[in-house]
Amino acid sequence: MVIRQSLHQTKPTQAARLAQTTQPTRTRPPALRLRPCRRKKPKTEDSDGAEDGAATGWQRVRQPVLRLPGVAKIAHRRQEERLLKKFEEQAVRYFSRKDPEDNAATRLPPGEQAVMPLLWVAEVFTPTTIDNLVKGIRDLTARMDQSSLSTRKEDLADWVLSSRRQGTFGFTPIAYVTPKGRKVFDSSVEGQVPAGIRYIHLQVLTLTSTTTVLTATFRLDQDRERQLEEILNQDRTTFARRSANGKSFTTPNVGQQKAEAVDNWRSALRNDAVRWIADQFPGFFCGISSEQLPTIGLLLTKNYAPWQEQAPSASLNWANVLDIVHRRGYWEAKRDSNLRLNLTTRGDQRNFLMLAAPPGRPSRSE
Repeated sequence: MVIRQSLHQTKPTQAARLAQTTQPTRTRPPALRLRPCRRKKPKTEDSDGAEDGAATGWQRVRQPVLRLPGVAKIAHRRQEERLLKKFEEQAVRYFSRKDPEDNAATRLPPGEQAVMPLLWVAEVFTPTTIDNLVKGIRDLTARMDQSSLSTRKEDLADWVLSSRRQGTFGFTPIAYVTPKGRKVFDSSVEGQVPAGIRYIHLQVLTLTSTTTVLTATFRLDQDRERQLEEILNQDRTTFARRSANGKSFTTPNVGQQKAEAVDNWRSALRNDAVRWIADQFPGFFCGISSEQLPTIGLLLTKNYAPWQEQAPSASLNWANVLDIVHRRGYWEAKRDSNLRLNLTTRGDQRNFLMLAAPPGRPSRSE
């Protein structure tokens, strides 16, 4: 037993040790994974003590050769844009099939009219803004002829101040403002007026000792007062409209496009009148917002009664475009003209009312 243990623990001979040191070590290279844009494993020379450096270099080699930031996002965005554009074309082809029918339904019928000749805008003057009204009136009266002022017993600006001191209701006309070179009345004053306006009639109402109202009547010329009819009779086609972020779209039909055009026309007319008031007579509402000024527009039809009790037929889609279809209620004058008054329900125009004259009523008086 002792002899076997000693033989087992004997050291290897010198030849065996030499054979072990001369044999090269064989190591299996790591498995390679196929990835795009990656280099193959380079051939490295055997060197003692360089295993850590070789491993670190191999990790660098396995990284992608070129990595541009945002390339994948740009490719994905272009693909989404192509798909969205293709979907837009399909949607437009589908919904545009009713364009001829909708154009005929929203066109003004023969013998009908849609005219808007007048626009009223009101501005309120409090103790903090009454000086602006007095200054504006004095600037106008300074340009008026002496013949037109000879019939008045006192100055217009002094009348405004005295009526406020009395604290009773008072009313007086101021003047007609016309474009330069187009004097309409003898008492008119030539000045800057918005485009498409024939004249502006100014009136002052004293309600209390601290509240005075200036009303301005804007008389439209013949071309501008009939622009609503041009909007109704113009044929339109369905199209795709992108959203603000460009990731979605809508397809407004013919009726929606005409209704939007009517709202934009009405808004532009009101903005022109409000800017003129703000330049000449800035008051309480102008100090808050231009959309706060109370505005009334006169709309005249020939055969159709606005906001009639019975539900309109499908052929009266033009009335829906003008926002004068049946509603639950409206204000109506019972004495002379039976004019009807109602609020607008579309657009972002606040404090905007429509005054309409039913057929058979006197409405075109100057």
